[in-house]
Amino acid sequence: FNERGKMYSKEEVRAIQVGPGGLFFTGDGTGELRVWKWLAQGTKA
Repeated sequence: FNERGKMYSKEEVRAIQVGPGGLFFTGDGTGELRVWKWLAQGTKA
């Protein structure tokens, strides 16, 4: 696999869910929920 980025969390990520429009959600061991968005390959944030 080619690396496309990094996800950060305070503790181990325990759940990942894919949503609409390129969104995905992660939940970690602290109970924190984060919302992420995929960017097209080669796109800078």
